[in-house]
Order: sequence, then C-alpha cells, then structure tokens
Amino acid sequence: MVKPLKYSVLIPAFNSERSIVILLDSLRHFFDTVGELYEIIVMDDASLDNTAEVVEKYASQHAEVSVWRLKYNRGQQMALYLGLRHCRGDFVITMDDDLQHAVTALPELLVEAERGADLVFGIYSDRTDQHYRRQGSYWIGRFFKWRFKEALGELRVSSYRVIARSVYTPVAAMGEKRFVYLSAELIPFARRIANVEVVRSPRAFGKSGYRFWRLLGIGIRLCFYYGFCEKANGFCGKAKSESRHV
Repeated sequence: MVKPLKYSVLIPAFNSERSIVILLDSLRHFFDTVGELYEIIVMDDASLDNTAEVVEKYASQHAEVSVWRLKYNRGQQMALYLGLRHCRGDFVITMDDDLQHAVTALPELLVEAERGADLVFGIYSDRTDQHYRRQGSYWIGRFFKWRFKEALGELRVSSYRVIARSVYTPVAAMGEKRFVYLSAELIPFARRIANVEVVRSPRAFGKSGYRFWRLLGIGIRLCFYYGFCEKANGFCGKAKSESRHV
C-alpha cells in the first residue's frame, strides 16, 4: 500500500541562488530522517539571478523537489498563494528562502499540528531586524489582532507556518486576486490556531528586500483589502439581505 503524501514544503524564492540549495539539503535531510513522504515546491518569483536554474538542476536529481517559475515578480504573498494550488500534502509548511526559518524548529511546529492545531505559526522569541522592520511587523501584528481578534486573541502571525489540508484547500481553490496576504486568507478557515516560539537564524546572504516604503505599501493594502473592503462588503451584503425581507 502506497503511503499518502504527508508534507508539502512551499518556498517563495527571489534572488536566492546562494541560499536555496542549503535550505533544500537541510529539508531533505530532516524529512528523510522523519520517514514520511514529502514534496518541496519552490515558487521562483521572477528572480533576476539564477535561482530558477539552480533549483531546476537540483530537482532533476531529486524527484521530491519541483520549481514553478512566475513570469513576472508578484511578491512573496502572491507567490505563496499561487503555490498552494500545487500542494498535495496533508500539511503545507511555508518557509522563507533566506535561511532565517530554522529547519531545526520544524519538529515543534509539526508536533503542535499533530495535536490538532490546523494553523501553526512559528514566532520569533526576539527580533534583530532594523528598526523600521520591527515597526512594520509590529503594526501588521496590531492589524491582525484588530481584524481577527476572535480567532487570534493574543496569538501572532508569521510567514513560518504549518497549515492543515482543511485550511489550505479552500484558499487554494480561490481565483485570481489583486492583492493577497496569505495569513488573512487562512485564518477564517482555521478552527484552532497555535503559536510555537522559534529561534531566528541569522541571514546568511544579502539583505532583506523589505524596505520602509515597501512595508508601508503592504500595510496600507492590508488595511484596505482585509479591513475596509471586507467590512464594506459585509455591510452591503447585510443590507441586501435585509432589503429582501422587507
């Protein structure tokens, strides 16, 4: 009897030709030790370096690895959103390509998922980012606590996640969107959300692509699409429903 695919690891990649093989090797070593069937999906977000070619060569030697190339740069969140359509595992693990999400933290996240949490976020115990990045993360966190206060309470969100099939499948089935923030799409489908504290690994190569103005733009669109627009749609839907009963 063929074992079902247990894990899908989804990695958005941009200009990570120096780090991506290190990450892939670490993941393969971890999952080969675990003994469960898995796949690793890399979404190349129109990298300007040889990231896609490096992963394609790696995938030709390792059947569990695949790469999908976006025609133009869509951003990390959209790359993840589109990548969910290719995932087949019981759980999807989303990780960054810069080696700051430590593979050694995976056992704790997966244990929490196996205990029944259908959406698990790995949360840094401390932040060593530049000031504007810490502030950007702080205000995005404040938005989530306001917008999803019933679901989250005092919990936090991050891009290091374990997502159960029941949560990611309906999101993967959604159509094209102008703007996506993956955690905001996932939370409404989750029944039990959990946090696991993880250690932040140092960035091995290059610098973060999230500059102040980019973070500001993400924050504004996050508030617009998942705050004002959703509440306006909810109000309009309620008004239409009430009008039909007049």
